[in-house]
Amino acid sequence: MKKLFLPFVLIFITQSFIGQNICSLKEPADFIHVNNVKAAINNKGNNFNYNQKAYLKVPFSGANTPSMIYESDLWFTAIDAKGNKKYKFLEYKSPNLCGYIPGPWFTGTDQEQYDLAEKWNKTFKVTGDEILAHIADAGDGHIDNPILSIFAWPGKGNEFFKNINGFELYEDTEAGFYEVPGHENGIYEPNFGEYPCVPGLDPEAIPGAIFWNVYCSGKSDHEGFFGSSKMKLQIEQTVWAMTTDDDILSNTLFTRYLVKNKSEEPFYNYRFGLFVDFDLGCFLDDYVGSFPELNSFYVYNMDNDDDNPCDRGIPGYGENPPVEVVTFLGENGLDGFYIWSLNNMTIATELNENLEKFRLM
Repeated sequence: MKKLFLPFVLIFITQSFIGQNICSLKEPADFIHVNNVKAAINNKGNNFNYNQKAYLKVPFSGANTPSMIYESDLWFTAIDAKGNKKYKFLEYKSPNLCGYIPGPWFTGTDQEQYDLAEKWNKTFKVTGDEILAHIADAGDGHIDNPILSIFAWPGKGNEFFKNINGFELYEDTEAGFYEVPGHENGIYEPNFGEYPCVPGLDPEAIPGAIFWNVYCSGKSDHEGFFGSSKMKLQIEQTVWAMTTDDDILSNTLFTRYLVKNKSEEPFYNYRFGLFVDFDLGCFLDDYVGSFPELNSFYVYNMDNDDDNPCDRGIPGYGENPPVEVVTFLGENGLDGFYIWSLNNMTIATELNENLEKFRLM
């Protein structure tokens, strides 16, 4: 089984199953709020959108803070051993379409799949303050004040998981955690002082918050608007932000994806993409561009005054609006960038066809 790590950073300068409809599961309202960033995070593959409204508010100062992105969706393409095109596209997930399905990959009856998705229809969250308190508590070799979010974390082999969460932990999930010296056995043991962390990040660099969830693709033919799912995937998503006085990091949100092929065949020429609908405050005067050398693309305002309020009362940034940058980290990088302008019906029509999307990737 091939695993692919897909980290990137945001910088702010229906199918009805028998009995019950798995697509009707309500999206949990989970908001990460660290430093200047407050963002809606979900397990349906379309971050930064809550109740069909943009929700990536930076710098956050209250309910009327402008948002920078309306929605960010995942795209995947590959080719199988027979040369068949495999793909998963999602843009603008509506409440009646699945997007992605909560929970790890599971093959069972319709009702069993619904029950599993309902249980995993959540985001596991822990704050930096909780981690630091847990580390301090473990300093004498004993945990005197167990912290629920630490002990409920879906780290591999966590013996406390079921009693706290009410359902079984799947072995094929890999929420990151730090192993204390003397207990490096690949098992998450919070009772020995181990704690959630971001894989690849220095465990002593404690984020202000870590969010983790898991969802899958390939169980429904209607998992998104203009969407098509022919790839059986399990996606494990980690979102975090650092508590810092640094001007850039205090306006930065990190996201890491671990993607697993759950089909019975290997994929070739695998590609991962982000469909990002920027709404930099007022969405009527946004310009976009790319910076390939830094594996980045960005949005900026047409002029130095972002209309406030904008159409339909949407708050804008006013004078001196910020720039927002999306950067791919690691070895994968950014090897393509395409602008889909809703004002250009030719482009929009082309992208309505899955074959055109596949070629674009």
